Amino acid sequence: MLLRPWTCWENDRIAIYQLSAISCSSKSAAEESEKKLIRLLAEGTYNWDVFYTLGEHALVSKQYSKAQRNLEAANDISKTDKEARIQILNNLALAILRGEDPDLDRCLNLINEVMDLLPEQKHPDAYSTRAEIYIKLRRFKEADRDLQKALPQRPNSQKVHELLIVVKDELGETALADEHRHILTELQSAEEASGQGDE
Repeated sequence: MLLRPWTCWENDRIAIYQLSAISCSSKSAAEESEKKLIRLLAEGTYNWDVFYTLGEHALVSKQYSKAQRNLEAANDISKTDKEARIQILNNLALAILRGEDPDLDRCLNLINEVMDLLPEQKHPDAYSTRAEIYIKLRRFKEADRDLQKALPQRPNSQKVHELLIVVKDELGETALADEHRHILTELQSAEEASGQGDE
């Protein structure tokens, strides 16, 4: 199927990506894909790539426990690549935050580590993640501050508008909350028409 023979590193990465996506889906091939990924982990050659891609696909599929487990493993054997580390920590914070009984202090520490890795150019997704954490902590002014930094770079992000609706409602800024609802509805309608997702 996808695994043997691999001819180059890029093909390896594509195969791992596809297997990870299938294993986190409800497709009939999910179990077989999971077995192939377990085999790769047992062989030890592509562990970081398997853990990372499985974690990302599980996060998108809202399988937060699986996402956390795999992203923790990727973080433990993390590459020195700064951008990869930023993505792992951001997504790990989200997996913990959206899972059952989240450790909010740990989430905040993880995302602040991301911010420390990006002192000059803050990433809009990191601001959005930290805002989501602040909302759970009921620190709405700080959430609003981060979302205002994320919004100019992510004006079409449904998640940013969803979070802004919560924040503006909590801060008593009803007119702005309503405008974000209106924008969110437009974005959702456009997504349905195009058949594409946001996150």
